[in-house]
Amino acid sequence: MKTILIATTNEDKYRELVHLLRGLPVNVLSLADLKTNIAPPEETEHTVEGNAILKARYYAHVSGHTTIADDTGLFIDVLENWPGVHSARIGHTPRDRVNEVLQRMERFPDEHERTASFVGALAVYDPQRGDLFVSTGETRGTITKHPIGEQGFGYDPIFRVTEVGKTYAELSEDEKNTLSHRAKALAGIKRFIVNSYGGKHFLVPIGIIVKNGKILLNKRNDREKPELHGLWEFPGGGIEIGETVEENLLREISEECGYRAEIVSQLRHIWTVQIKNPRSLHYGIQIYLLPFVCRIIAGEGVSNDEEVLDTVWVDPALVGEYELIGENKKMYEKIYPELMEVITRNTL
Repeated sequence: MKTILIATTNEDKYRELVHLLRGLPVNVLSLADLKTNIAPPEETEHTVEGNAILKARYYAHVSGHTTIADDTGLFIDVLENWPGVHSARIGHTPRDRVNEVLQRMERFPDEHERTASFVGALAVYDPQRGDLFVSTGETRGTITKHPIGEQGFGYDPIFRVTEVGKTYAELSEDEKNTLSHRAKALAGIKRFIVNSYGGKHFLVPIGIIVKNGKILLNKRNDREKPELHGLWEFPGGGIEIGETVEENLLREISEECGYRAEIVSQLRHIWTVQIKNPRSLHYGIQIYLLPFVCRIIAGEGVSNDEEVLDTVWVDPALVGEYELIGENKKMYEKIYPELMEVITRNTL
């Protein structure tokens, strides 16, 4: 699992982010988990996105870990978006900040003048790959005339969410995590993490073509991957968008082997292949090989696929003597008893 550092000294923000990240393929670290204390960087950018990026890059380079950093601002319309990027730096305590906002808003008693937005930006930076991704979220609301609610932190008691008519501090954790600016920003981060570090799953139908008691093998033409070039395999390939498993297999057989085939039986065993190459991949790949027994119904056996160097018909008992690609040999050994039953039962 990918280790990700959440770079915030605010324990409330940290807990909220950990809760929002649950279920993802990551191990989460806090700044307190690191062996050394890291001095915070100076936040010199003029946008929440810029400061989130600055902090993510800074903590990632210092710690060596992929890092998520947050920056949030309360933008009050009538105050020309003050306090904005300075929201966490007015006053000395959360209570000081809340009081400062309420004092400045005293001259605007009309609720229509008290509109505001909470804008949050989350940046994730991977120092090994140099990958940067930023996601923002915004929630509209109004500034109340006094604190309301016991939940949350920071400005939560004085920010009433327009959508539900309650302050952040009146919402349960689950309610806030569906409405808040931070939850909206994290939705994009979660998609990035899953796509970058989560598992990729592929279904690959495999055709065991039988004719007169013999099985067809293709010799692979793949000079870009010398480790695969010249090895033997069963026809088949990854499913393309819009295809069913059966449509894909019959198309691949037609292209690779020059035959029109029909499926006789799908074998019960599904062979699973897990691939992890730390030099070039940052996520796991799991391939599911689905073997189907097929018979030829038409065609001259002339391949139009540049991936095929040659084809041979082999006695089933001798297939294992050929140098098969990847997990094909192990798969074949596993399916052999059932395969022979299907061949005998259908007089293939």
